[in-house]
Amino acid sequence: MTTRVLLVDDHDIVREGVGLLLQERGRSLGIEVVALLSTAEEALDFVRREPVDVVFLDLRLPGMPGEEAVRRLLAIRPELRILMLSGTASGPLPRRVLNDGAVGYLTKGSGIDEMIKAVQTVMTGGRYISQEVAADLVFSDLPGSASEMASQLSNRELQILRLLAEGLTPKEIASQLNLSPQTVSTYKKRLNQKLNTRTTVDLLRVAMEYGLIEQPGQGC
Repeated sequence: MTTRVLLVDDHDIVREGVGLLLQERGRSLGIEVVALLSTAEEALDFVRREPVDVVFLDLRLPGMPGEEAVRRLLAIRPELRILMLSGTASGPLPRRVLNDGAVGYLTKGSGIDEMIKAVQTVMTGGRYISQEVAADLVFSDLPGSASEMASQLSNRELQILRLLAEGLTPKEIASQLNLSPQTVSTYKKRLNQKLNTRTTVDLLRVAMEYGLIEQPGQGC
């Protein structure tokens, strides 16, 4: 039986390179890479039209946050197995996407053999979590942890926080999310209150310390 795999990553080199290796190494094991896509919106459209068994989904895609993409993909195809790919192994994000329905979480340092093992594991009903991610999850619910901090933030607040980290202005964020600039400013004010910060620089520094946003260079 063939396992149909979809890979979604906005970095061309990662997407094409990993896709090629996964196709070559997985072919003899019944793994077929059916598409290489760069946005969550493309993935949603694809799974509406085509049969897919497993999705490797980049946590940080332009536009739609990873958590929302997981929920919307599963709403279309509940039997889908979603494996997250991320440049970070720590912080609250792994637990959030796993709670939202992803069945696995791998770092982008994972090799092709580990990715194939992850596919085989989830196709037999299991979960697959990279070792370094699993170690962090053990301590993630302790008082003062990143997960406790993240639980205070809504998905929309996290989305705006990440867009601020990408250097977008409130006006640009409003345009991208189809919100009013005043609404974005209100969300930003709430973020400052919840993270006990005053300026955007302090907000992003604290968010980075808690793993709410990735360190520069980790998203590749």
